[in-house]
Amino acid sequence: MMDEGYISEGLQSGIELIQGEFLYQAIAKNFPNGAIAIFDRDLRYVLIEGEILPDLGLSPKLIVGKLAREVLPPDIYATMEPHYRATLLGQKTVCEISLRERIFNVHHVPIKQGAGEIAYGMAMIQDITENKKVENELRESRHIYQELVENISDVIFSLDIEGRVTFVSSVVEPKSGYKIQEILNKHFLDFVVEEDKGPVQKIINSTIKGNREVFEHRALVKSGQYLWVQISTHPIVRDGKIVGVGGIMKDVTKRRQLEHQLIQAQKLDSLGNLAGGIAHDFNNILSIMLGHLSLLEKYSDDVERRTKNISSIGNAINRGTSLVRQLLTFARRADTTMELLNINNVVSEVVSLLKQTFPKLIQIESSLEEKMPLILADHTQIHQVIINLCINARDAMLPSGGKLLLRVCAVSCEQVRAFYPDATPSHYIELSVSDTGEGMDEFTRERIFEPFFTTKEPGKGTGLGLATVFGIVERHRGYITVESTLGVGTKFHLYFPAQTESSSFKLDSGTHLTEPPGGRETILVVEDEEMLREMVRVLLEGKGYTVLMVPNGREAINKYGDHLSEIDLVLSDIGLPEISGDQLFYQMKKLQPKLKVILASGFIDPEKKIEMIRAGVKDVLQKPYIPNEILKKIRSAIDDQLIE
Repeated sequence: MMDEGYISEGLQSGIELIQGEFLYQAIAKNFPNGAIAIFDRDLRYVLIEGEILPDLGLSPKLIVGKLAREVLPPDIYATMEPHYRATLLGQKTVCEISLRERIFNVHHVPIKQGAGEIAYGMAMIQDITENKKVENELRESRHIYQELVENISDVIFSLDIEGRVTFVSSVVEPKSGYKIQEILNKHFLDFVVEEDKGPVQKIINSTIKGNREVFEHRALVKSGQYLWVQISTHPIVRDGKIVGVGGIMKDVTKRRQLEHQLIQAQKLDSLGNLAGGIAHDFNNILSIMLGHLSLLEKYSDDVERRTKNISSIGNAINRGTSLVRQLLTFARRADTTMELLNINNVVSEVVSLLKQTFPKLIQIESSLEEKMPLILADHTQIHQVIINLCINARDAMLPSGGKLLLRVCAVSCEQVRAFYPDATPSHYIELSVSDTGEGMDEFTRERIFEPFFTTKEPGKGTGLGLATVFGIVERHRGYITVESTLGVGTKFHLYFPAQTESSSFKLDSGTHLTEPPGGRETILVVEDEEMLREMVRVLLEGKGYTVLMVPNGREAINKYGDHLSEIDLVLSDIGLPEISGDQLFYQMKKLQPKLKVILASGFIDPEKKIEMIRAGVKDVLQKPYIPNEILKKIRSAIDDQLIE
């Protein structure tokens, strides 16, 4: 309790303005985890009460009536005295003190008399030791977290429920060229290559539904290039509700480049395996053509026989053209392009190729379930997977021969979970490749997907074929199993997630056989092969076009300059001597910006083709020429129609 004599003296000088000593005492005694002290203009304590006083070994009787400098330790008084005096001048202040290993927060407020004169100051003292401890722990935790986030080589990020970036670690700056502020609040898809936006959006949607996802895509950097990245995502949950997406982004560009090189090497190895069959088939094609040409010369007057011979030659040429195009599709160097794919079409392409290149003693069959859902896949890589499995099957059945069966059907997730419990999509497409070859023992079956493991003789296999298959299937978020019995055969099962929200594939309506229209325009043909140049001239003139012909790029530039106002379109080979077809296009475009050009080549890199189309080339034709296709493309280009 307070000193009675001092309180009565204080009350006489205006303590009545405090509105009752007992009210302040009641408040102070119940002030949680703290105390309240009231001091006069001499810095003498007139009241002090609070829960913390006993813990500090203090009593109001020892403090009330004494000056602050008599009660407080010198270091604390040095801190408090300026605040006390500022309070008596009408200011509200806050300070922090430490006493007996505890930390206190002190708020100072003035107490005014009835006339407005400040008579007292009040110090509200709060023990914040535990709060400070928690703050320090949080600060240390944040520091450790920041150290981890900023020093890890992977990018940490978070998105809100709309897919906007709410956080990204600073390591993103040297990797992408973007400043953090250029990324925050932008949509995640703004930094994704156009072709990958659909699949990435599906990953974000799936994560928002509560799933954890792992996916690889191409991320745009500020230079306009892209990096291959692997993202691992998880839902961010607050109060039981998903409020966003958290993730880790890892740069896997180098790994992708190495995989791409491995895949390309495996393609060439596979082509080497097919080389004998390819040579055999081309020899047959040439034999057919030479034979019928000989018959044409011998029976030139027999119209019916001549027509049949010409038809047979045309069929042989189409057969060779188809084979070449399949080989180019398979062997081309192209980056991964994920697209909605009808796997039945890929299987049909492979079966067609194998029937032309595999030994006749191997019976090749396919069983394709109709109206299959599509899969999200890279056409060339799926093509390679099937080729590799079929080559393995062929080798297992030689020299005696056997049956190779490719089967496609839809299966449920439960069927896949029997082998892979973590399978998540509701439906899968199963592709199975089975043979009646020699089969494998258990030891071999368990190791077949290991890189460089092979049971073939030295020089007959790299041991990379099935390792490549496994890697491709895994990157497509698929699964693969194998069953085999010695002396009976082997069966591979491949499972790819079905895109169930997409419609089933539509059958191709077929090639329109209507005769393409001609025209009266002038066309400049640039072709170094004389026989091919002459064939195109005859074809175009037969349709009413005026044709100018040159054998190389230099003559083409001169001819174009002489007939600038007359030439409506240029048809040029790409592989010209001295000046290539694409260089020719750029030089001619300087003379006539609205120039219409169609380029042609036996093989052009897909990325190069895209580059030329973007630069203004109307189309790029694949050799060998199909006459109706040339006519259709020329007419469409001249008329500025969309070329399909």
